Amino acid sequence: MKKMGIGPHDTTLIATSTATYEGAVREILQLPFLYPIISVAHYRQTNVNDNYKQRLATTEESILKNGMVNPLVVLVTNAAEWEQRLRIMRVGSQDDREFTKTPNVDGDIYQVMCGCKRLWIAKMAGYTHIDCLVTRSVEKAGEVCSAQRKSRKAIDNTSHS
Repeated sequence: MKKMGIGPHDTTLIATSTATYEGAVREILQLPFLYPIISVAHYRQTNVNDNYKQRLATTEESILKNGMVNPLVVLVTNAAEWEQRLRIMRVGSQDDREFTKTPNVDGDIYQVMCGCKRLWIAKMAGYTHIDCLVTRSVEKAGEVCSAQRKSRKAIDNTSHS
């Protein structure tokens, strides 16, 4: 997806299709309405696993050269569900993952479950909209993330994001 301009009165969802992938619907969403589950800024600062900065740079280089190859995986959720998931993830976390705080949003929250680095890079590159696979089921989001990771092992810009 190449960069697109937006006007001040555009809605969150600018396009949708009946195309599905592992049960998620493909949609083009505006970046300001997407909230990553993981804090890329934290990882850049701490360089978790001693290779995060390199993986981020490799992903960024590929996106700038080839464009965004794979859609983000997005879970439509709300603030209460987000908080509940954060509590569960923090308890089960074995590393120093930095989870994003719950956004102060009424209604639906578009939570990026797979593609947080790609979202961060897209924002830095000036993207306004991005291709997403959207679901309302956390289980389905997990299945889509897993299937997407398996199918893109050889693609630089999505192998670790």
